[in-house]
Amino acid sequence: MTRDTLHVLFVDDESEVRELGAEMLERADGSLTVATCRSAGAGLEELSETTFDCVVSDYQMPGMNGLAFYEAVSDARPELPFVLYTGVDDRTVFERAADRGIDACVRKRVGTEQYHALARRIRDATGMRLHVEDA
Repeated sequence: MTRDTLHVLFVDDESEVRELGAEMLERADGSLTVATCRSAGAGLEELSETTFDCVVSDYQMPGMNGLAFYEAVSDARPELPFVLYTGVDDRTVFERAADRGIDACVRKRVGTEQYHALARRIRDATGMRLHVEDA
């Protein structure tokens, strides 16, 4: 798929992480436009109202964790790529995510390189190639 933009829904219950994540993803890859939600429930509501190309979600959130959120998203939109973005350092979480069919898992880290890695995983999950204009 060749397009100019990819619309991403970024879900995290921590406002600083959510806002910084959206801003840094858009900086890391200018073809990404990122909307945010503070919870899995709000994310499901947003997905019912707006079309997105990919979901990026934290794992540890009140009410519904990232794996349960993925299952709810996948029930409604099985074709929608889903990337788990978490600070949890537990191999079993990543194994369970892979077993369920989550497209990618990215561990939150310090520094800006993590956003470049996350943007690459979003592109890989969606199969998007950047449309490049000749100069």
